[in-house]
Amino acid sequence: DHHLINTPSTHCVLINPFNTEGANTNLSGAGVTYKVVQAFCNRYNIDIGDNYLDLVAMSLVSDVCDLSNIENRAFLYFGLKNLN
Repeated sequence: DHHLINTPSTHCVLINPFNTEGANTNLSGAGVTYKVVQAFCNRYNIDIGDNYLDLVAMSLVSDVCDLSNIENRAFLYFGLKNLN
């Protein structure tokens, strides 16, 4: 999720930037999902290249995310550069 969680569930694995100090709390839900996929692919040596960055970029715009965050700007720049 990408919203502040008041009561964590014990029935799932919760991945949330609000649970980690210094994480990008301005990231969209699609951006959080991309980071999960990226971590999975890194773990199993799968190259995703620049795939899906365009979707993350579009989600940042459609979710009106804070673009003063440098990671969000990088996602936007590389995502728009690789529109599919």
